[in-house]
Amino acid sequence: MHSLQNVTLCQENKYAYVQEILLALNAIDSLKHLKLSAQKCKPSLLRRFQQLENLSLNVPLSSKDLLASCQSMTYLSTLHLSDEVGSSMLKDIVLYCPLLRELSFHFKPQNNSLNCIRVGKSNIFGALADRAKYLKILSVSGIISDLYDAEQLARISSLNILRCSFSNEDCVLALGQLNLLEELRIVSCCFTNIALKYLELIRACSKLTLLSIMDFRISSDFGSMAATVLEKFVDRQPLTLFIYGHRESTIVANAANINMNVVKYQTMTLHETLKLL
Repeated sequence: MHSLQNVTLCQENKYAYVQEILLALNAIDSLKHLKLSAQKCKPSLLRRFQQLENLSLNVPLSSKDLLASCQSMTYLSTLHLSDEVGSSMLKDIVLYCPLLRELSFHFKPQNNSLNCIRVGKSNIFGALADRAKYLKILSVSGIISDLYDAEQLARISSLNILRCSFSNEDCVLALGQLNLLEELRIVSCCFTNIALKYLELIRACSKLTLLSIMDFRISSDFGSMAATVLEKFVDRQPLTLFIYGHRESTIVANAANINMNVVKYQTMTLHETLKLL
């Protein structure tokens, strides 16, 4: 037990001894990875895991308790938070976790974006851009509809992999600032066909090698359109393209028209679909 490094703890009923197990785990200095899913958790027990590098939480936990728990986790490189966990203080948490490379959380839009602009105050995405200098992988659940939020997200210049959802087509274009982006998984909740916006994004993100889209209004010939754009670039890597939408069967039928030297069109698998959700 003294060499234990990875623990996954799931509470299936209210009688499980979660608190007692966590208390026992506090004594194991070698523990590096903790995945916890429980109906409740005493925040004081989490604060003792100072040596953690990977933390995944699916427990009812306030933003203040999360901040108090992470303040001592200076080695943390991966943090996954479900929608049960408050995320409003993530902008402060990243100050205590300078090595953070991978982050996933549930984004709850606020109505004060205009106020943020007026007073020069950064939101969570702006804080990540300013403070999380080593962040490579970001997964955001919840819908981003405010262009200001998308523009702040696009300032996280270190990102290689991004998953997010938008309801504003202009938000998609903002991502073109992410010059190091290699993989993008995006869910569109827009009410119009924004295929041209995706094409602009493909042009702008020169290192993009995987694009996975869930969009029920995308053009059936989008694969061919993407190939036409990429044919103009000599040195770019082929783009692996996944599309999920009402016209999936039509897109598959037209796959023969896609230049596979520049676009590797793939039928959306269950595994890839789950990555979008």
